[in-house]
Amino acid sequence: MKYSVCALIFRGDKILSVSRKNDPTKFGLVGGKVDEGETLIEALFRETKEETGLEIVSYKEVYTRIDDIYECTTFLCETSGDINVIDEKETGVIKELTWEELFKGPFGEYNKGLFNHLYN
Repeated sequence: MKYSVCALIFRGDKILSVSRKNDPTKFGLVGGKVDEGETLIEALFRETKEETGLEIVSYKEVYTRIDDIYECTTFLCETSGDINVIDEKETGVIKELTWEELFKGPFGEYNKGLFNHLYN
């Protein structure tokens, strides 16, 4: 089993999202793969900082789903700081999206499951 994490970061009524590195038109939640020897929380903090420049000040696990070979866990996060990509390897576009826009992205089914878990 491989592991990944997502940070659910609300900005008003929208959700902070990042595009795929190889396609700036396809967006998903902030996050990524857990590196070998890294905990879920360490990966959550690292991915959020790398992709957005934001520091996580609080988090709560809200959803886990297994898809194929990945177990992905999403955390509801509060952050501080200014949006500023600090890792030159991160080339994604940062954007605030609605749930409906996230449903249309490459991780749409996951995001629908997350939404249903949170609101139903």
